[in-house]
Amino acid sequence: MAAAGLWEWTGRVFSENFVPLFKLLWGGAALLFDGSYAAMIWLLWLTHGLNTMLLGRVILRAGFPWLAILATQIVFA
Repeated sequence: MAAAGLWEWTGRVFSENFVPLFKLLWGGAALLFDGSYAAMIWLLWLTHGLNTMLLGRVILRAGFPWLAILATQIVFA
């Protein structure tokens, strides 16, 4: 990314993967926070917590009991 720039790096394929949205979000965050490891770790934990909450909502809508939802979220988290 340092050599090519964010936009060119976002469109590049690596190891049989093409994930431009993921690369744009994380690359943009790296630039926004000036490459701060602490900020990136906080952002990583924030997205993990959001994914845990969304998993709980999906399981709740599927009709599972609260105990099963809680156990699933604890294991996932």
